[in-house]
Amino acid sequence: MCAQQGIAETNLRQIAREANVSNGTLHYYFPSKDKLIETMIIRAVERMGQPAAEIASRASEPFAQIAEIIDLSFGLFDDDWELYSVALLLGDRIRVRLAQEFPTATGALKTIIEGGQRQGVIRDGDAVLLAIQCHGIIMRVARARAFGEVSPPLRQFADMVAESCRLILVTQP
Repeated sequence: MCAQQGIAETNLRQIAREANVSNGTLHYYFPSKDKLIETMIIRAVERMGQPAAEIASRASEPFAQIAEIIDLSFGLFDDDWELYSVALLLGDRIRVRLAQEFPTATGALKTIIEGGQRQGVIRDGDAVLLAIQCHGIIMRVARARAFGEVSPPLRQFADMVAESCRLILVTQP
């Protein structure tokens, strides 16, 4: 509802009506619209952050793992765009306040990059900065959909984004 009407234009009473729950019940669990949206965004990023961490923990080829995280991310965005579009718009603001509760793919990408650096297939450099660059590409493509710059599904861009990340990370001859 927030994605369709706009966040500012939506109130808890409308959300309760749309969800077929009483206004009182919704207020019991979520005392404000901000708390409800914050909870939704944290749950959305958990659906990305936890599987991404599992991908990073496996012994595998680093570029294949990165491609898998890109597929995971774009798949989640495509499958529940209304939720993730709100997360894209407000997630950064919430992440600043709730950094400990806010898992992202950046940590998983960092783990993969460090492994690739040890294997000699990913260039030396600050693994966090390299992970941020790759995650930035993923998120910018998702934001491009929110801005109307690209058409869905985002999955169609997964190979191109994976190649962009590979070019950033590959060791130089």
